[in-house]
Amino acid sequence: MSRVIPYVRVIGPKNSGKTCLIEALVRELSARGLRVGTIKHDAHQFEIDHEGKDTWRHRQAGSVATVICSASQLALMCNVIEAPSIPELVARYFDGCDLVLVEGYKSDSGPAICLGGVTTEGHVLASLPQGHGLTAEQIGELADLVQTLPHGAE
Repeated sequence: MSRVIPYVRVIGPKNSGKTCLIEALVRELSARGLRVGTIKHDAHQFEIDHEGKDTWRHRQAGSVATVICSASQLALMCNVIEAPSIPELVARYFDGCDLVLVEGYKSDSGPAICLGGVTTEGHVLASLPQGHGLTAEQIGELADLVQTLPHGAE
């Protein structure tokens, strides 16, 4: 039996304050003693590796999965045929977390905080005009909502 780690999506149009809200929630929830992970969805191609670097050279040579690791950080770059779902990502990479905040994934059906008039399938925890400029009290109330997400075992 594996532990179910809850997640909540923060969705909205560009510049609606998704990142600001996630930053504030991470700070608040971490201050409450929770271990919080984050996932950022990118609808476009992105590259975190840099031409000429060793990891880039490994991948150019044909490696389908490359890890770079130091004493305090680890990054995995791997090719995927199809993007994993949020539950798959959470189960695979966030075992040490109490919950995961997800920026994006508008078309998913998991729990969400909606910004800027965006609507979605699934359980909507809150709908707000924007995610930046919220008061500490509002962030606290959102953190309370996020903490109500079910925890359990699969």
